[in-house]
Amino acid sequence: MRKLWSFTVAAALLPGGLSAELELCNDGDIRQIVAIGYKSGDLWVSEGWWGIAPGACVSPIGDDLTHRYYYVAAEASGRVFVHDRIPFCTSDQAFTIEGDDKCEERGFATTFFRKIDTGKTATRFTANLGAFLQPGHSAGPAAHAPRVEPGGAAAEPPPAPPAGGLAPGSFGEPWQGRAVVQGCEVVDGYDHCAFYADGMKFMVPRGGPSDRVAQAILQAQDPGVPLQVTGDITAFFDSSVEFALSSAEPAGYTEFDVMRHDLQGHWYAVDDPASQFTVLGAERYWTYDGVPSMTDSFRLTTRCNGRSRGGPYIASRDPEIGDTLCYSIEHLDGLRLVVMYVENGNILEYRKLD
Repeated sequence: MRKLWSFTVAAALLPGGLSAELELCNDGDIRQIVAIGYKSGDLWVSEGWWGIAPGACVSPIGDDLTHRYYYVAAEASGRVFVHDRIPFCTSDQAFTIEGDDKCEERGFATTFFRKIDTGKTATRFTANLGAFLQPGHSAGPAAHAPRVEPGGAAAEPPPAPPAGGLAPGSFGEPWQGRAVVQGCEVVDGYDHCAFYADGMKFMVPRGGPSDRVAQAILQAQDPGVPLQVTGDITAFFDSSVEFALSSAEPAGYTEFDVMRHDLQGHWYAVDDPASQFTVLGAERYWTYDGVPSMTDSFRLTTRCNGRSRGGPYIASRDPEIGDTLCYSIEHLDGLRLVVMYVENGNILEYRKLD
């Protein structure tokens, strides 16, 4: 069964009083075709394709929305669709398909879709899709995606990342691996996007030597999303590196990726509500009584400072002295977090504000 985890699409609720529907809009400059996926009773259903001219919209769901989450796939000439590795069955012709497994055995293709979070109470929702069709060549329907079962990792390893426009070693030391998107920002004039991997922050300068398609894919991802990336390390710093990105591909979700998703957002301490932190990607921004106090990075792991019992752990890097601090996760459900600081056994409880 597909797990329902929220990834926000660039979309907007429209004013009330209009007809209820799910509306998909082409805010790009070339014609798109789109398909949707949704839950109907006990079955997953996929439907398509609808053609959308630039500036136009279609309404695949014309009634009140009965689910919070819907799924969408889009194609356009000379574009790569930035998906969330959520597989549905599709066909080259107009289709309505019940079931999302054994697609090839039933004469269909398997295509990766992206999740749309319409909110808890919306009956109408509009999603603009242009940001998720990036320049590049689409290879057509994707291979079947690994599935994530509760409490486990993907049943199959993620596919090899696509070949990028940079030969390994073109700009520095070649590196490839699994990463966690942090997001994009400008700091003291340094315009860059970033991800975390191997306990380090990888910074990809915009306008640098990176492959443009790979950089656009990285830029389009929400913080906390896992990626498979390749490229070259061009410079080393204390706890970060500068990176020339060659390829980027959304990776299958593991148990830790799901936990990291649940951690995203704003939290306050139950025993001292003035103590709060916000999780964005793999970083925490701490405040006390509204005043910023510290920013640290973290990773989720089964081992921390040699400890392997009582996990999983939040392993946090102290930004001042560089030590790793270990917190055993006792409870996490997206609204409530209970951890134990393993150094002294203190139990810390937090509640989510949003």
